[in-house]
Amino acid sequence: LSYVLNEIPAKDLTATLDRLWSAAKQALVIVEPGTPDGYALILKIREHLLAAGAAIAAPCPHELTCPLANTPLWCHMSTRIERTALHRKMKRDAALAYEDEKFSYLIATKLPVARPAARLIGHPHGQKLISLELCEHSGVAVTRTLSKRDEDYKRAMLSGALLNVVHELPDNEITDVASVRAAISGNTMTARFIRQAAFNLTPTSGWLVLANVLP
Repeated sequence: LSYVLNEIPAKDLTATLDRLWSAAKQALVIVEPGTPDGYALILKIREHLLAAGAAIAAPCPHELTCPLANTPLWCHMSTRIERTALHRKMKRDAALAYEDEKFSYLIATKLPVARPAARLIGHPHGQKLISLELCEHSGVAVTRTLSKRDEDYKRAMLSGALLNVVHELPDNEITDVASVRAAISGNTMTARFIRQAAFNLTPTSGWLVLANVLP
């Protein structure tokens, strides 16, 4: 259920949540705008569902009080989405072909939950030293800094990248089936982050390959 509960009267929220939770067979996913008001609504929903016996699957790695409550910060995510031609036409200041949509969300479940030690609550920052904003299983929000010596450094770099470029070809060359198979076979390949130096990478899962001929 997305971008709906913030539009119903506050007096109807509890009854609406009860009906939604009763109708959910396994889980209930709620998405609201990634604003302070949207986050505050998610907190109210979280509190009510916990009281109803729900387990929180995400984004929280715990069921304690949110560590960002009563602070200037709020828990929200951001994803880049394409703007359609109609969107750009209707929105006069939409010069770019994309926008970054901010949202707050909650996944409540009736199933057992395996909780991680911590979960990212913001994009990784930095290059030589990477700062990770984490919400920990203990109910505390912390910032962890990784250097190249840390085991999780490359994983964090991958998490923070907007795009990984793999098997780049010279101008006017077209990739072939063998190149695509090599990119998804698990063999070591050359990759790089945007505007960064190349490095060797061994993929551990399948790849979706997207390409164009312009920067």
